[in-house]
Amino acid sequence: MALPAFASHAGSAEDGTSAPWERVLLMSGKPLLRCLREAWDLERVKMFHAEEKARAALEQDRERSAQAKKRSLLLLAKQGKKGGAGALAVDGGGDRSDDACGVCADGGQLLCCDSCPSTFHPECVAVQVPDGSWACHYCRCFLCSAGDGAPSTCHQCARKYHNHCRTSLFAGHEIGPYCSESCNKIAAKLTEMAGMTNRADEDGYSWSLLKIQKDSGDSAALLECNAKLAVALGVLDECFNPVKDRRTGVDMLHQAVYSLGSEFKRLSYEGFYTMVLEKDAEIVSVALLRFHGNKLAEMPFACTLSQYRRQGMMGRLVKAVEQVLATVQVEKLAIPAVTEVVDTWKRSFGFAPMEPRLREEAKRLSMVVVTGTILLQKHIAPPMTEDELAFMEMSWPYSSFTNLVAGIAFPPPSGADPLAAAVRGVGAGTPGTSGLRSCGGEAVGSSVFQMPSYAAAAHGGSLRLGVNK
Repeated sequence: MALPAFASHAGSAEDGTSAPWERVLLMSGKPLLRCLREAWDLERVKMFHAEEKARAALEQDRERSAQAKKRSLLLLAKQGKKGGAGALAVDGGGDRSDDACGVCADGGQLLCCDSCPSTFHPECVAVQVPDGSWACHYCRCFLCSAGDGAPSTCHQCARKYHNHCRTSLFAGHEIGPYCSESCNKIAAKLTEMAGMTNRADEDGYSWSLLKIQKDSGDSAALLECNAKLAVALGVLDECFNPVKDRRTGVDMLHQAVYSLGSEFKRLSYEGFYTMVLEKDAEIVSVALLRFHGNKLAEMPFACTLSQYRRQGMMGRLVKAVEQVLATVQVEKLAIPAVTEVVDTWKRSFGFAPMEPRLREEAKRLSMVVVTGTILLQKHIAPPMTEDELAFMEMSWPYSSFTNLVAGIAFPPPSGADPLAAAVRGVGAGTPGTSGLRSCGGEAVGSSVFQMPSYAAAAHGGSLRLGVNK
């Protein structure tokens, strides 16, 4: 039995002050909160060992890069070329450079950034090999494209920015360590939503947006959040084959769930959130999310436990993800899909191939690279404004175009069925009148607005009104 159900069965207070993790005891007298803390302490030890393993893998990769650098210098010397700071290196650019492209994750002849360990194929970032020093897009201000002046890093999207290039105020207040007003708002809204349980429907489904709380302390809510993340990682591990970086062996799922960083940009998973769908408090579906400003969010991994597949779980999960994106006003969701399921994502979830322009922009974002996949995108409809919601709740069954524009609404006759009248196209006039006038000037006693279709037209900011003659 799930803890909330057990607490309700035991007669806990509905105001949430009963603290079930502390008040529910085992036969030994130990409270569940202590068990939860002990379980998370064990998981934290596993996290530490995983991070140490990742560091060791990076050190080995760095050593291989150093050896490759020596070989490449010898090769360049034989060819009579000089290996300057902006020269191409083979499988790495030195003791601190990555040996895989930050866009495609492949090796080869790579262009090395002089400000960070990132490396790229020149063709992947559409640049010419420079004669001197070169700074990659990760190290440049995304507003002015300059890499000088020690740009700051946005705490939400991780893009670089100059303080003098951004708008420093939002609604009269400082926007803090963020590159823009939109990132400031996204961070604030995500903080509000993180850890909250949201009902998906009346059948016992709920969803939560989670992020690791590294300083959890003794708070039951934060410990529960971290414990859910550990369970979510177990679901991902069960659904996927080991997802590891093929060069360093770093566990990508572990890095993303626990939002761990790396000196290699392509292996840095800071900023990831985990979306979980629960059925009666059991986690059945999981997705990993990261937000790149208000233009794009990525969902590189999403899965459902095998016993719950083909039951609409992924549909519920994607709907919850879209709800979060609409709330924080992110325009598009991007996913990497293997060829076998591309048609499913298109047909069942409304995704489409990523537009060429967006694909080029995505190359300059720190997105997870999953080899052998096709990038898909989906436009996220913005949520209705308060005015739009108020309009939708109005009880106007029909009206002519002229009167609607004039702000005149005619109530239906007593006992009339608005839907039936709209379908039949009758009853547009009020008792005692000869009918309403259309915008064309002719009598249109049968002209009515079909409010359900008008509702869809109203959403999105532009009103497209149609008259059924």
